[in-house]
Amino acid sequence: GKEIFENIHLPLLKSSRNFDRVTSFFSPKGFAKAIGEISDIWKSGGKIRMILSPQDSSVIYQALENIVGAEKKRLKLEESIELAIRNIKGTEPEILCALEEILINDLLQVAVIVPKSGQGLFHSKFSIYHIDDDSEYVKDIAPEVSKFVAVHGSFNETGMAYSENIEDASTHRSWVSSEWDVAKVFKMRWDELWNDLSSDSISVPMTDVF
Repeated sequence: GKEIFENIHLPLLKSSRNFDRVTSFFSPKGFAKAIGEISDIWKSGGKIRMILSPQDSSVIYQALENIVGAEKKRLKLEESIELAIRNIKGTEPEILCALEEILINDLLQVAVIVPKSGQGLFHSKFSIYHIDDDSEYVKDIAPEVSKFVAVHGSFNETGMAYSENIEDASTHRSWVSSEWDVAKVFKMRWDELWNDLSSDSISVPMTDVF
């Protein structure tokens, strides 16, 4: 997990303008490990979207429940980002406060995926990193060429997945002809899950859950 975090996740986040994540389970510790890179995406006007399993039991559900229908004062965007950076590695109440700010300002958009039939779990895990045109990764690539990296593997968006766990990952760059077909499959899968177009599942925006 540590190698995936240091050699794949962080370098790609640093080069991304937006980040899309499908994960069965989420923990703030995974988010906190990359908060510097994540906050840079926010500061440049980018967004992070995440698809979760309903079996996830992390503090993010409490944060979402707290803000839905609440009259919580919205901070300026810059203040909200700074609060998130400061609190995401703190105590549980501080982490909860950080997540609330992130969600209120739409910096993190969340949907839950529910299988349409059977007793199985939504257990998918992959990421789409939307690479900035100014990144060294794509400096010689024509402007009209699609620039994203699909990463597929065993790891969830958790602290353990990015540290002590033994995990696997494969990367697929959209601008490399030999990798395009697989990259496109994951990008299309993300789009159908997020937009509730999948034949095997239902996508529920988290603000509709409570």
